[in-house]
Amino acid sequence: RRSVPPAMPLDKKWTSGMVVGCVNGAALGSSWGAFSAVDDAVRDGTRLRSAQMARLAFSNAWRVGGYTTAVVAAYTGASGFTQQIRGVDDWVNYAWGGGAMGFVLQYGQKPLVVARTVGVAATAAGAVGYLIQRRAGRG
Repeated sequence: RRSVPPAMPLDKKWTSGMVVGCVNGAALGSSWGAFSAVDDAVRDGTRLRSAQMARLAFSNAWRVGGYTTAVVAAYTGASGFTQQIRGVDDWVNYAWGGGAMGFVLQYGQKPLVVARTVGVAATAAGAVGYLIQRRAGRG
């Protein structure tokens, strides 16, 4: 018989997955958002006060970060699904939490249809992975 490592409790899976989704979206999105805000201001030849610049950078970061998180969630959701099929449960936190975070970020804006679909698909993949784990007695 194969020995199965004990699974994390559901609340830890959810929390760690949400953190991963947030960090991925925030890190990539904020850096790109800040860069694009500065680049636009310089290109237009306008001088923005620091408060305006910060607000512009934040709005760009939120938008780009949401899309980035949805893409990352789709990847981790798909990975979580395939890992569950093979009986490995380490990725379920990324799939479940990251997929949900990608969907929540997209739903809170006026997203492109593709971005929203990616978030929903990632959440669904995470949910299926979790259910497979539960059926296998590791949830």
